[in-house]
Amino acid sequence: MESTSGNLKALYFSPHFWWTNIERGVYLADAFGKEIIPDFEFRKWLRDEKVEHDSTIIHQEGDHTYFINPEYGEAIKNDYFFEVFATSKYGHKVTARSVEDLYSKHQVDEKAKMSYSFKVDDLTHFISMYFQNWLLFDTYYDWVKWQLYYDFLLSKLDNPLKELYQYMWTIVLNQVELQHNLFKDVAQYKKFRDKLDSITKESNFIENKITEIRQKKAEQI
Repeated sequence: MESTSGNLKALYFSPHFWWTNIERGVYLADAFGKEIIPDFEFRKWLRDEKVEHDSTIIHQEGDHTYFINPEYGEAIKNDYFFEVFATSKYGHKVTARSVEDLYSKHQVDEKAKMSYSFKVDDLTHFISMYFQNWLLFDTYYDWVKWQLYYDFLLSKLDNPLKELYQYMWTIVLNQVELQHNLFKDVAQYKKFRDKLDSITKESNFIENKITEIRQKKAEQI
């Protein structure tokens, strides 16, 4: 069983720290997003956008780790969704905030498959919450959980939204990396550093794309 003694040093990652750096990440992603996609508002997208999936099971297909690791199986469980959709007996798309409400308020076609929507803003909240928990408690559960929601959301995004979202998180996580003395130990820091390196490589597209756009604009002057 994992120790839950906690990492008291992580308490120095204050609410102000998270608010300031997430806000900075959103600001830069919004600014770069406008250069890549005219009239695009990353901040509005982050707040209002939803993604859809045909199940509340959101771990990656083909991932069978849960067969050999019960702890992993517990961590990848998900009971969150924003709305559930189905088809009524009359062929109309109907929606509700819960499966119970869906059946109580609509005549649902029992043969039709249900689908679910997930708010980007809510998923981002879960990513942040479980990552912060991992910094504080260093549990396997929290480590798997924040990546569950992160990987799921990325799987639902196309470029350049996918890269913009990753870029936002590189801004935040690089600020965490600067506070390396606040990690529980070298092992926790190395685990984080390896993941950050992976995310950073995948988000390099944004800065390269911005450089390309600005060079083209300069050539036109």
